[in-house]
Amino acid sequence: MKQIDQCFERWQNGLKPLASSKWKLSQQGSILILTHYHHRILQYCLLNNRFTYAWYEKPADKRGLVAAVSWCASNLSTPMIEIEKYKKTEDDTDVAHHQVKESISNNY
Repeated sequence: MKQIDQCFERWQNGLKPLASSKWKLSQQGSILILTHYHHRILQYCLLNNRFTYAWYEKPADKRGLVAAVSWCASNLSTPMIEIEKYKKTEDDTDVAHHQVKESISNNY
C-alpha cells in the first residue's frame, strides 16, 4: 500500500509525517506507532522486534495493518512467527480484533 510505504520511508529518512496524510507513523522512544486518522492501528517495539499492539475496525484499517506488517517483515528483523499472526484473513471484524488482541497478550 503506497501510503504505508511512504510513512515508513519518511520515518527511515528522519522526516516528519505529512500533515495532510491519513496515515501517520511516529516514534516514541523505541516504539513505532502507526495511526489512521486518530485511530492507533499498530505499535512495534524496535528493541525486541515485536508488535505490541494491533487493531482494526474498518477494511481500510485492515489493509493498512496488513501493509505495515508486510513492510516490517521486509525491512525490519521481525520474526516470521510474528508476521503469520497478522496475515490471517477474517471477514468478521469482532473475531479478527479478538484474535489480534489475544495473540499480542500471549507474547507478554
